[in-house]
Amino acid sequence: MKTIEINVYSFNELSEDAKQNAIEQYRENNYGFHWSDDYFDSAKKCLEIFDARLIDYSIDWSDINRCNWKIDVDDVEDVYEYLDSNYYKQYISGEKHPSGFCADDDFFSAMKELIDNQCKFDGTLKELLEECLHELFWSACQDYAHQMSDDGITESIQCNEYQFTEDGNIY
Repeated sequence: MKTIEINVYSFNELSEDAKQNAIEQYRENNYGFHWSDDYFDSAKKCLEIFDARLIDYSIDWSDINRCNWKIDVDDVEDVYEYLDSNYYKQYISGEKHPSGFCADDDFFSAMKELIDNQCKFDGTLKELLEECLHELFWSACQDYAHQMSDDGITESIQCNEYQFTEDGNIY
């Protein structure tokens, strides 16, 4: 048997080259989006309030323009009145959060602006809910971009107190 001693370092103790190596390895090995389930849960729970559901979707967290979704919802005659009288106080105003996740606020932002500014809305409830999903998923894409950025990865490495070999390989 032989004993091998190895020095391990915190991220801050690494050289700049070793830090970059650690960041690249982390990025390659941690491709999943940490909060994707939370964003989907928020979308589904917010839609449920309006008896709507997500029926088809394709999400690319790295680019909102490559995301697609469809929802199923019955239409209403006057969307503004429907929202103002039925949902504003509880949900749109931010008093209640259907999923408890911050993305609930992103979902309701377009509705809140519509009601707060007393804007005329000529679209359908389905169109408005699709805009709400766009806001929610856009926020998710922004979170993902940060998570995969050098700064986001550095934050994650430091928060988790990972240790590395001198060349930046995770120990």
